[in-house]
Amino acid sequence: VFTKVPTLEELGYRNARFEDWYGFFVPAGTSPERVALLNRAIVQVLQMPEVVKTINEGGSDVVANSSEAFAAQMKQDIARWSQIVKLSGAHVD
Repeated sequence: VFTKVPTLEELGYRNARFEDWYGFFVPAGTSPERVALLNRAIVQVLQMPEVVKTINEGGSDVVANSSEAFAAQMKQDIARWSQIVKLSGAHVD
């Protein structure tokens, strides 16, 4: 069905870069100690060889970082995609 849809590169966007990510979120106001505890547990699981293998086999890379690094990545992505959406003229009716 999509065999005639040109790729972004064919459309002239040679440096297009798209990344997906998954994260864990907690309610606002969660104590920093609780966030750190959850983050350590999640990072520990994400470092297990069988978990890494499963995620890699699904086509993704494991990035088990701090909640601060994840928040910074989200902020950067929101700024980037907000600009792209504005430039595109896309809107929701």
